[in-house]
Amino acid sequence: PTLTNNTISNVSLMAIALLPETLPATATFPKRALGGFDPIGYYVYSPMTIPNGVTITVQPNTVFKTNSGGVFNVQGRLDVLGTLTQPAVFTTVTDDAYGLPPDMNQDGSSTLPTVTGATYINFLAISDNASVVEHALFRFGSAGVQTVSAAPRIRRSTFERCEWGVSSSGVE
Repeated sequence: PTLTNNTISNVSLMAIALLPETLPATATFPKRALGGFDPIGYYVYSPMTIPNGVTITVQPNTVFKTNSGGVFNVQGRLDVLGTLTQPAVFTTVTDDAYGLPPDMNQDGSSTLPTVTGATYINFLAISDNASVVEHALFRFGSAGVQTVSAAPRIRRSTFERCEWGVSSSGVE
C-alpha cells in the first residue's frame, strides 16, 4: 500500500503487521512511514516463506520484531543488506532499544526483553547459496540464523543476547 499523511493511535502494536505467507515474487521490503514514524517497524506474527526462485531484499535500517516466531524461512534467496551505521535489525517485540517507535508494544518498561524461541532466519537445504546477510543485528532469539544443509554468506553481523548466533545442521 501507499501510506500518506496517516495517524495511528490506540492500537496494540505500533507497527506494520506482517502475516504468515509465502512471498509470491521477487521484491524489496520497503521502508514505510506511518503515524509520524519513518521508517515504522514491522511486527511479524509468524514466519514468511521465501520460495525457490524468489529473491527478497531487506534494506538498511529495516526493523523486524516478533514474539516467539521467526521472520523468514528461506527456500529461495534472501539478501539482508544493512550497513555499518544502519543495520537491519531482528529482535523481540519487548526490545525497546531499536525501531520506530522503539516501544512497539507501548508498555513502557513493564516488559523486558528475554531470549525467545525465535530463530529469525532459517535457511533450508534448497535455499540459494548466493544469499547474503550483511550488517544485520540479531537480538534475544534462540538463534539469529539457522542453516539446514545451506551455505548463505553471513558477514559483518552482530548477535547479541541470543542462545546461539548461528545454528547449523547438515553438511554444506
